[in-house]
Amino acid sequence: MGGQPCSAWWLEAAQGRIEATRVERRTGIEGWFDEPATVESLSAAAPSAPPRWKQMVTIFPVFFPLSSAANYVVSQTIADLVLPLRVLISVLVMTPLMTYLFLPWITRKNGVVAAPLVCSRGRLQHP
Repeated sequence: MGGQPCSAWWLEAAQGRIEATRVERRTGIEGWFDEPATVESLSAAAPSAPPRWKQMVTIFPVFFPLSSAANYVVSQTIADLVLPLRVLISVLVMTPLMTYLFLPWITRKNGVVAAPLVCSRGRLQHP
């Protein structure tokens, strides 16, 4: 069960406190942008990934302003560095911000922030 010592510890520590209703095993970034090759499901129907256009609509309101702000800051602070170095620094700063702060936030707020954009036929279609 688990495979890694840390995973086994977490599972053992949670015994009696949680119920596993679905298990998915993935490798690398499999499943981020496509359906995983295999899914082991203990429940009836696992929720499917939202359509790509809804993912785009959710990400854009965060990505565009943050990217614009980063480009402005880079142009004001390290504009004299060569382009590849400026891009590297920007990506090294932006990737953790997007991954750990802004994308989880916008995903939680999706119903409020992106609701007008993800409506279909007059009904809200939640991703």
